[in-house]
Amino acid sequence: MNPNQEKISLETLVSKISERKQILECTGLEESAKAYLIVKLFLKCKCPIFLLTPSQKYAERLLEDLKFFAGNDEISLLYFPPYNILPFKFLSYHNETAARRICTLYNLIENDAPSIVVTTVEAMLQRIIPRKEISNFAELIMVNEEFERDDLVEKMVFGGYEQTAIVEEPGDFSIRGGIMDVFSPMYPDPLRIELFGDMVDSIRSFSAASQRKIKNLKEAIILPARETVLIKERIPLIISRIRQRASELDIPVSEVRKIISRIKNEGVFPGVESLIPLIYSALDTLFDYLPESTVFFQTEPEEIEKAAVELQTRTAGNFAHALSENRLCVEPESLYLKFEELNRILLKKTPVTLKMLPLISKEKDDTQRPRQYAFSTSDNSAVGLQLKTQAEKENLFLPLAQWVSHNKQSGLNTLIVSRSKPQAGRLISLLAPYNIKPEKIDDFSDIAKNKGLEFICQGRISSGFVWPDESLAVITENEIFDIKHRRRLKKKQSAHAKLLSFEDLKKEDLIVHVEHGIGRYEGLTKLTINGSTNDFLLIMYKDSDKLYLPVDRMNMVQKYMGVDGIEPVLDKMGGKSWARVKDSVKRTAEKIAGELLKIYAARKVETGFAFEAIDRSLNDFEAGFSYEETQDQLDAIDDVISDMQKKTPMDRLICGDVGYGKTEVALRASFMSVFNGKQVAMLVPTTVLAQQHFETFSLRFEKYPVNVECLSRFRSQKEQRAILKDLKEGKIDIIIGTHRLISKDVRFKDLGLLVLDEEQRFGVKHKEKLKKIRHNVDVLALTATPIPRTLHMSLMGIRDISVIST
Repeated sequence: MNPNQEKISLETLVSKISERKQILECTGLEESAKAYLIVKLFLKCKCPIFLLTPSQKYAERLLEDLKFFAGNDEISLLYFPPYNILPFKFLSYHNETAARRICTLYNLIENDAPSIVVTTVEAMLQRIIPRKEISNFAELIMVNEEFERDDLVEKMVFGGYEQTAIVEEPGDFSIRGGIMDVFSPMYPDPLRIELFGDMVDSIRSFSAASQRKIKNLKEAIILPARETVLIKERIPLIISRIRQRASELDIPVSEVRKIISRIKNEGVFPGVESLIPLIYSALDTLFDYLPESTVFFQTEPEEIEKAAVELQTRTAGNFAHALSENRLCVEPESLYLKFEELNRILLKKTPVTLKMLPLISKEKDDTQRPRQYAFSTSDNSAVGLQLKTQAEKENLFLPLAQWVSHNKQSGLNTLIVSRSKPQAGRLISLLAPYNIKPEKIDDFSDIAKNKGLEFICQGRISSGFVWPDESLAVITENEIFDIKHRRRLKKKQSAHAKLLSFEDLKKEDLIVHVEHGIGRYEGLTKLTINGSTNDFLLIMYKDSDKLYLPVDRMNMVQKYMGVDGIEPVLDKMGGKSWARVKDSVKRTAEKIAGELLKIYAARKVETGFAFEAIDRSLNDFEAGFSYEETQDQLDAIDDVISDMQKKTPMDRLICGDVGYGKTEVALRASFMSVFNGKQVAMLVPTTVLAQQHFETFSLRFEKYPVNVECLSRFRSQKEQRAILKDLKEGKIDIIIGTHRLISKDVRFKDLGLLVLDEEQRFGVKHKEKLKKIRHNVDVLALTATPIPRTLHMSLMGIRDISVIST
């Protein structure tokens, strides 16, 4: 410990903060321990807390840690993100970024309850919309109250909203008859406002993906979509300021006219934020939104200063470039505070500095020199290293069990943080043989006050720590399994949702109508029928025939997926060509179905090998998976394991997009096969894919006595002969290869599982050879795009299918 530092407890820090006599510097805090400290202080002080961080990555990681330690306690967590787009390029930041900023600012204005606010130095330096402008714009809409729709629409356009066909992002709105959809930054989902004349009949939130109702609301608040709110009456003054600034910079008159025209006609346009000093007479900073009682924290001040200097350098460079291209721009100082100014304001707030390591202060003035305090926390690197070393031996989790036991003897509560409930269950079963039985809890706030207990819960934090003074030891699943990366789960829209949004449909694209066949999409058009105006898809057919399809019947069309080298021909509305095509497809399908039924009926009565359950070993293997399984993925794995335990040979199709985890299903099936003494063959269509799978399988099985090999043209003839010899003798457990695997000279000692990756990409001859191999072994096929025949067989129940769509 630095001789100038004192040890401090949380209770003492609370009293020091309340005195606000001197700047405090707290060191020795591991990453997530900072979030734990902030939450504990917030619950004790019940005052607003502001956290300044060096970067967006740091801020978002800290925010996730704060959410975890907040648990069920009602704590308002607000995040004010940076633009992430430097000015002077006439580009706008993303709608979701704009929405989050506006929502945070509005909450700071209106909410009396204290909050924890997290931001970055870049966002803190930005001069922003005056707080009175957000308050003045906010529009309260209530059920059974009168509502001037046209006035609100005009207001929204000048507040940054954009009228769209379908509302999908914050800042979108649409109007269809007496229904108005709007995505206000105040809410996580868009709103549907139904009118009866001038009266609000109902307000409900709905899903942007599926367009389906979520819940009813009694009232709604419409906030501006951007931080540049134009007031109609002020536009002449704004234009005058623009002309004056253009004159100072000697900007060509034609460029000035373009900007003025866009303000008059479009209202808020992309990049107008760069001209925000010309829109408002004075700007605020985030300091102006924060209550007087706010306690200020800054993390790693040296990194904050470095980020601020870099921002100022880049902004100055952009400004100089804009001037050289005769673009209208304002001085950087009118858009950003200087770091020295920010620091001066911050020092007056007597902030608390949080950092890992102490540094000698350069301040000569005692009033500016921080009072240094040290906390005694440590990371989990030691137990992590022991676990990594133990991985090559038996009793993989012995170091973890010893670590938990040591914590118990020291009177510390131990918390294991798992990324998912299934993974938490696996960890409990893996620790059971060591007589470690952690109690499952819902979140951090459920930890008992008793000391020396073990808990496990689902959640996400950046890292664990040991804090003896708080009687707490936290370790994450990532630290246990040495996982360095994390995949964010992709949410996939349903096929129906894709059709509804038509996000990939452009004018003149070919589409197929279920009754009329192939036509050309000519865009959306409005038609008034019996006094009611609605949106219609205009589809052009042969001989200029037109079909107007109501948007609520979009399920009748889909985008045309053509065949390479064949030029599509538009169908004639009411003609016979489309009917003939459908009849021909039906007859062909019936013929193929008959042939396939014979093949698969014979396979169903064939007796195969029933694999035995290996639950504990499989749990061990599953725990090494570095990502969080989706529910679809877990269902697919359960389907495969269940199939393999039956006497009837498995024949299952796993269908899912690239990156959705099909390979992990194959890995677990392979593990089960190998540990039942059976060999695995994985057949892939390309050499590159074979090499990729070989590397993946080798990495996952490196801790086990499993021999994985690859048979492709990347191997020499000598190596291939050696591999074939070992394969025949049973020395190779898993073989991965291209069509070389189905050559006549390939012999297995005891093949139990055949994995086919993208089966539809193999030729007819290859598939004939596969039929001879697969008659009595378990077959697992992986595909992102099943051919119609394979899909039809699965849907008819001839072939089993598992779909991974999330």
